[in-house]
Amino acid sequence: MERLIFTSTINTIISVILTVGVICIVIFYMMRSKKKSRTIQSKIPNIEQLFLEFTENTQQVLWRMSVNTNRLTYISPSAEKIFGRPVELLNKDSDNWLSLVIPEDKPKLMAAINQVKQGTPIITVDIKILRADGFIAFLSNLLFSSKDEQGKLIAILGVTSDMTAQYYIALQERLSSELNKHLSQTYNMKLFAKKTLQSICLAIGYDIAELWIFDEKESTLGYLVNWARDDLKVKFYNKKTLALSKKTENIFQVMCLQNNIIQYSTQSSHLKQIYLGASINLKEVVGIPIVASNSKIGVMCFYNRQILNLDNDGYKILSEFAIEFGEYLQNKLLIDQVKFYSDYDVLTGLYNQASFLHKISELIKENVKSIVVIKLRINNFNLINYALGYDVGNKILHDVSKKITEFTSSYSTSLSNIDMVALTEPGIYAFVSHEFNDQNSIIDFVNKLLEIVKKPIKKNKHEIFLTASVGISRYPQNGTIPSQLLRSAILALIDSSKEGSNQFKFATEDTIKKTSTQIEIENTMHKALKNNEFELYYQPKVSLKTGKIIGTEALIRWHDPKGTIRLPGYFIPICEESDLIIEINDWVLATAINDIARSENPIQTSINLSARQFTTSYNLLERLKQLIAKSGVNYKYLEMEVTETLLMTNRMQATHVILELKKMGISLSLDDFGTGYSSFAYLKDFAPDAIKIDKSFIDGVPGDNNSIKIINAMISVSHSLGLRSIAEGVETADQVKFLISAGCDEIQGYYFSKPITFSEIQAMIKSDVSLNFPE
Repeated sequence: MERLIFTSTINTIISVILTVGVICIVIFYMMRSKKKSRTIQSKIPNIEQLFLEFTENTQQVLWRMSVNTNRLTYISPSAEKIFGRPVELLNKDSDNWLSLVIPEDKPKLMAAINQVKQGTPIITVDIKILRADGFIAFLSNLLFSSKDEQGKLIAILGVTSDMTAQYYIALQERLSSELNKHLSQTYNMKLFAKKTLQSICLAIGYDIAELWIFDEKESTLGYLVNWARDDLKVKFYNKKTLALSKKTENIFQVMCLQNNIIQYSTQSSHLKQIYLGASINLKEVVGIPIVASNSKIGVMCFYNRQILNLDNDGYKILSEFAIEFGEYLQNKLLIDQVKFYSDYDVLTGLYNQASFLHKISELIKENVKSIVVIKLRINNFNLINYALGYDVGNKILHDVSKKITEFTSSYSTSLSNIDMVALTEPGIYAFVSHEFNDQNSIIDFVNKLLEIVKKPIKKNKHEIFLTASVGISRYPQNGTIPSQLLRSAILALIDSSKEGSNQFKFATEDTIKKTSTQIEIENTMHKALKNNEFELYYQPKVSLKTGKIIGTEALIRWHDPKGTIRLPGYFIPICEESDLIIEINDWVLATAINDIARSENPIQTSINLSARQFTTSYNLLERLKQLIAKSGVNYKYLEMEVTETLLMTNRMQATHVILELKKMGISLSLDDFGTGYSSFAYLKDFAPDAIKIDKSFIDGVPGDNNSIKIINAMISVSHSLGLRSIAEGVETADQVKFLISAGCDEIQGYYFSKPITFSEIQAMIKSDVSLNFPE
């Protein structure tokens, strides 16, 4: 089962508790040692009593293990509650407690124990155990080394915490988020169901899943879809419909539906009923009835090669999830039945793009004099999905759609009629009307629409504030067919978004031409990735103490088909509006690491990260581990540059990722320091290794006193916190002189070198080119 990562706050609290517990163990065994001093005894006469009181009242399990035999020489009383077995039994020999660890986790635990034996002072390992009552418990273990005065390892100390409750909370959140994600991204019912089954299996650890739909009219259960792990060769029986009758009442799926409660079985007949259980050695099956609007609509079944037998909390979560899944599933089933699916958006109930284009076509055929098409986009909606989760994104769409529907209904009653409202893409709404009398009435409608969207959405006691951009096209000026009108409105929308939030633009010939060029660039980027048209340049960073090159920053360049070298400002902002930015950022990351690997004299390289790379869907940490494992590069040669704006996007996720990066040995620099939001709070929370002073401040040197004061303050703050200060965009000797006098550590800019190719930076490093200090 995949390990679920808990928040850093929980981990911190637990670590404090665990550390206190281990200190108590150490003191206890010091006191029980034959060499214990009378001085310590006199100062702490009641230490053993205090320890016993602590161990009897704490929920954590404290233990001591023999180095040679792996036998527990001590384990605290709370073990009985967590392990479900008497302490005496756990102490008896190593097999008694190790046998409780489920087979797939035992190698992980033994590896952690061996690491401590080999010198690792402290390590955390998460495992699952099978309790005496047959239920699975999720444990987090903190392992320490205990050494004698000569530094010889004499025991392994540990503190075990029962994380089962936290695991199920995280599991519930994860499953709900996955469900909403699939709902947002999948418009095929079978694919939606299959992805949902896969999410459950991967989250919990099941090997096979199947979904059956109940046909009340025919009184049958019909197979819809299944999912199985790649290593399984699953053979499904031809019979895909089960009639509910006396003959089938003992079939597992039918039992589950008719009893309407979760069913659990290890009977071979149930395991072989649908799949060839004997050939793939299935051990258990769990059946979960799906209920929607108090009606049975189907059954989910999960098969496994291991006994996972979840406890009541686990089954409760699955039951609640089945209800949520059932509601969505019922909507999709209804849509399928009445062909509603082809015309409407499932989540919001609004018309979709196909219906919208059809409506415009109908109005044109009716020979109306004018048609107005309005496109409204919730700004950064994709980023909301990535950073806050698809469940939050779906709630926003649901709530905004409801407000818009109520507003347009009342507007149509009192003023111009709105012929149709549609959700053409996630976060993008479309409106069409043939009754707006003039431009002022259109502007009045759009302004009121923007006010509606600006109203905050409440989620978990927090308020989410939205902004939007609007584009407007008119028939026949901006198009004579539906697709032209829609395209013109979209191009006007893209243009309006460049003027800030909550703006609108009417489509004009110039707008359409300019925005078309931007879309053409975005399309070209796909080809550029495929044709390897990108290249990394490197700008050296120089020490102001030694004049030596001590690092570089990786900067992307595009060799366009016309032979022009394009800077990032030409294409990156356009790519940031789509998922293309993820592919480009990933290319930069992979290429920079490969370049370090092939360097004769590797030095630290800074790589700029984007907000998209901090999302759980990208999984930056796992991607880095893959690239490092493949290239063999030492983590010390990597420095990640992040901006204050990035850190604000999802503070909790950013905190987790940054702390993990630092644990890996990767340096962190805060880019564009002082140009963002709270600045100094980030120095405290994220503890970067360096801050980069933005070029906008350096440009003011030496003539602007305010810039000089700000730079001095930044350098002073960085040094007081033990951070490096790096000045960007240094171009003149006067700027270098000032920065030296101010105590700046490093500079980067055209005064020393412009960004250059990989071969050029390698030659520069090999030749030991140094800074020419101004006199």
